Amino acid sequence: MKTGKQTSFWLETPAGTSAIAVTTLTGPDAGILVSKFFRSIKNDKPVPVPVGEFRYGVWRNHQQEPENPGVADIHATGEDLLVCRTDDERFEIHSHGGRIATTRIASDLQNSGAILSTWQENLLATIPWYRAWPEIVFQQATTLRTASILGHQRHNWIRLGERMRQAIDGHSLVIDPLQLTLEWENFGRHLTIPRKLVLFGPPNAGKSSLMNRLGGFDRSIIHDVPGTTRDVVTHASAIDGWPVEFLDTAGIRIGIDDIERQGIDLARTAISSAELRMLVLDSANVPDCDQLNELLETNPGLIVWNKVDLSLHAKNDLGNSITVSALTGEGVPELIHRIGELLVPKFPESDLAIPLNEEMASQLQKALAFAIEDNRVALRQLFAK
Repeated sequence: MKTGKQTSFWLETPAGTSAIAVTTLTGPDAGILVSKFFRSIKNDKPVPVPVGEFRYGVWRNHQQEPENPGVADIHATGEDLLVCRTDDERFEIHSHGGRIATTRIASDLQNSGAILSTWQENLLATIPWYRAWPEIVFQQATTLRTASILGHQRHNWIRLGERMRQAIDGHSLVIDPLQLTLEWENFGRHLTIPRKLVLFGPPNAGKSSLMNRLGGFDRSIIHDVPGTTRDVVTHASAIDGWPVEFLDTAGIRIGIDDIERQGIDLARTAISSAELRMLVLDSANVPDCDQLNELLETNPGLIVWNKVDLSLHAKNDLGNSITVSALTGEGVPELIHRIGELLVPKFPESDLAIPLNEEMASQLQKALAFAIEDNRVALRQLFAK
């Protein structure tokens, strides 16, 4: 293999199986590797691939397959595929989407000296970070709402890069846009990282039933025996288009045994780390004052009086409260709407570029520091085209 710039490849299509998979190969030795493995079905000779065109053939490794096979053997042992050459040093290998075909291609390329990479790494290596990261994060969207926001972010960041380059070449640097952008770091990160919503409270308050109702299927085991939930049970879902992770916890009380006490300790840890703490209480079996005060010390963001179908006198005077029935579904739509409002009480302007992960926030912090120092050389490098 040649020295200098490395020849690398990556799978463009998502992990798993599909009808078609695309492997991209790029670098100074890409053409040599394609000629080595991409052969004609008719005569087993290398298939030349002009730039901008597709060619059909078979992927073969003669070191692993019989020497000088006939046409039938070639078709039987090779992988039928299409190869497209997009420029002098870049090829797209379109194969069957099964893992056998993609694994075989990857193994042959690696054994021949090509470096296995990812499309994300390639994107970061070929275009500026403020254009690459929005493209990468967009692929991680799990709801239509977040996908729409992330789609706009790709354009917002291009405009921010242009604005910064204009400011660098102007008379004075403006730091306000950078400061405003950083204020939305938490919002941006949670477009792909689910917000944690923990359900906690005394035993038998209906926490597991409520999580099953909110999640749309039975994720937690429910039983009338106190202490049924011992571990923290999680469930990924979405509320009002925002990714969330529900955490169903053990009922908080003085544990009867060591295992239940461990479950309660896990519950307290989950409560302390959640973005929204939802205290679930039994409308028909109100905790005593001491237990209720202890639960309220966790500063819950929302109090849910469950089992309203069993009680006509549910308390609703403990601040931000709502009454529901996990069994019948009464009040659940209103609860979902309230949760959405608490999770995301405000939104950035649609044309504002916001950091979408830790890497983008770190780059913005550097940009802000450079702007304060009036370090135009460093800023120009950071926001290069």
